[in-house]
Amino acid sequence: MPNHYHFLVYLRNETLSDAMKSLSLSYTKAINKRFNRSGVLFQGRFQSIHVSQTDYLVNL
Repeated sequence: MPNHYHFLVYLRNETLSDAMKSLSLSYTKAINKRFNRSGVLFQGRFQSIHVSQTDYLVNL
């Protein structure tokens, strides 16, 4: 899957939007610096689902 990534995240205090914004910004800055480029790396907003059942969590 070279065009996207998956995370399983447990949040306590911050919202998912804030966490993803921070992660995406940090990663983009690092890649742009490493490859001497500029601009965005990812298209569109992240998608999320709430996992509340243990068996579904195991499948993830």
